[in-house]
Amino acid sequence: MTRQGRVFTFLERPTGWKCHVYYFTVFFIILAAFFLTVWPHKMKGHVLFYVELAITIILVCEYALRVWSAGCRFKYASLAKRLRFVRKPICLIELFVIVVSVALLAKCAGELKLSLAMIRGFQFLHIFQLLRIDRHYGSWRLLGSVVYMHRNELVTTIYISVLGLIFGSYFMFLAEKDVAVPENQLPIRTYADAMWWGVATFFTIGFGDMVPHSWIGKAVACISALALVAFFQLPAGILGSGFALKVHQKHRQKHFNRQVPAAASLIQALWQCYATLPNSHCTATWNKFSRAYRLLPMNKPPTGEEPLIPLEVNKIKKDKHLKNIIHAICKMKYLATRRKFQKLRELYDVRDIIEQYSQGHLNMMLKIKGIQRKIEQYIGKPIQPDNSGQVMTVHSRLIQIENQASALHLKLEDCVRLFGEIGELLEIPNQRSHDDPPKSKSANELHP
Repeated sequence: MTRQGRVFTFLERPTGWKCHVYYFTVFFIILAAFFLTVWPHKMKGHVLFYVELAITIILVCEYALRVWSAGCRFKYASLAKRLRFVRKPICLIELFVIVVSVALLAKCAGELKLSLAMIRGFQFLHIFQLLRIDRHYGSWRLLGSVVYMHRNELVTTIYISVLGLIFGSYFMFLAEKDVAVPENQLPIRTYADAMWWGVATFFTIGFGDMVPHSWIGKAVACISALALVAFFQLPAGILGSGFALKVHQKHRQKHFNRQVPAAASLIQALWQCYATLPNSHCTATWNKFSRAYRLLPMNKPPTGEEPLIPLEVNKIKKDKHLKNIIHAICKMKYLATRRKFQKLRELYDVRDIIEQYSQGHLNMMLKIKGIQRKIEQYIGKPIQPDNSGQVMTVHSRLIQIENQASALHLKLEDCVRLFGEIGELLEIPNQRSHDDPPKSKSANELHP
């Protein structure tokens, strides 16, 4: 990486303890200068000037380095594209703070005349220096994502709270507008006073400058407080739970992102194991090992001789011993990457266990429904209840089939019995015809 790229990474993408030490040092210097502005003038006169001078020098140098180092990125390479970097909101804020700081230093040195109101305004604008700590808007982006994620709940809560504030303040105004109060307390004479009382009460601020004095007003205050204090505190709970869920989601995303390189390494190791099998025809894996082996100085063959590991795949496969060694190394690498991936695939927390259990239960129910669908496909889906009025289920259908089979069996037995009786009836005349003697011939037949 070039020097320009290293400076850009140090300023725009801080990583490591050196970057954090630098940013925390600048933050504490800015915070000390801000606190010095509220001290008496005699205690902070020359001290504040030198501190402000040091901060201004740091800001100018850092701003110039940021603009210069942005040229390492392609989208900020040219001078015209460099202006796009300067037009970023955080860069504009830094430029504005630098101009204000230079103007204040010029005023302190006596080279510039400014009014008192302008000086106080410039001192207030020094607060914007604290915004430079969060250059990438991580905190604001997190807050915006939480608000957007719970926007429906927040809108509903705020809507009900505002309606309750309006009605509660109106009833309090009706109850207290004609009540006489002591001289040392403020009365609720207008609807605006009642609204102020409602804001101070329902937000649990409790200034105590306006309080109800009549029994009707006290009853309205009790009922309104019981109904609305909880609603006015709900946004804080919603945002707090939203932040907790967002942080947990980020941790889970980081845990998942660590699995991606491990999964890629596992796939590569598995492919190498497959490519180094005896019957494999993959050339890229063997070329990698051959190239690495050829670059070793001790294994370089003499001129004109064939290398120990040729580039051709068919010649490499002749060396069985070296091939088995490479396959064993790939197998060990695969086992190591698989163990690492399994370790990263362990469940993150109790919620993951519950989610996995619910997912397994859902898969089991889907399989059961699939089996039931296949059974209904083969047997048929019941359309109407049976004669007894019960719904036709698989069990009832099986019972019906068994009853029909038993009835069919009885009918077959009846048929066999009938066939047997018919056979017996047919055999009786045949036996009688065989038992009768033959008739004698006539006289004409005997004496022709």
